[in-house]
Amino acid sequence: MKKSVYEIKELYEKEYGLPVNLTYGSSGQLEGQLRIQAQGGVNQADLYIPADSIFADRTRREGLTAESLDLAEFHVVLAVSQEFKHSVKSVQDLLALDIPFTYCDSKAGAGLLTAQALRKSWHLGTNRIIS
Repeated sequence: MKKSVYEIKELYEKEYGLPVNLTYGSSGQLEGQLRIQAQGGVNQADLYIPADSIFADRTRREGLTAESLDLAEFHVVLAVSQEFKHSVKSVQDLLALDIPFTYCDSKAGAGLLTAQALRKSWHLGTNRIIS
């Protein structure tokens, strides 16, 4: 999202003549900064753009943000190397091959959704999945 946010920053500064300072980090890191600022009685952020609505919902509930607007959405996808010799079109196909695989960190939105789906299907915790 860095490139898109930077382009918006440039357009905003040009149109309104006001400087914009950007702080990049993981959604959790930035949420932590919002929490620390709130505890100190200082609010230095005008806009918080987390990678997942889970963070936006939590900061809104906790009063760390005033409102929440969806800017984009993501879809979890399964990606395998073109060199992989087996046809894989679903997680079930991958599980049937009985080979180890991994997914992104379950602290991130996509990883959380993947972990929830694997738990629901009773596959999380098997020795084939490296979380």
